[in-house]
Amino acid sequence: MQLDKKICGDCSHCLEILQIVADGEASPQEIQFFEEHICECSHCKECFEVEQNLRICLQQRLEKRLVPQEIVHFVQCICGTTKL
Repeated sequence: MQLDKKICGDCSHCLEILQIVADGEASPQEIQFFEEHICECSHCKECFEVEQNLRICLQQRLEKRLVPQEIVHFVQCICGTTKL
């Protein structure tokens, strides 16, 4: 898939929001802006589709493994959520 080289005025803002939307962490306002924008902008729509396809591919191909409890505890200590 070749991305359209034409970029509109909102693309830089939209591409910043793309990751937030893809991660499911966008506000309702960000989602609304993004959805309206990709209806009109083929460049951002294609970027979003590439991102979605990449995520799907990774989810299908990567093996899920449990993290050892020692590592979980160590990370929690670093983050300050528990003590050593």
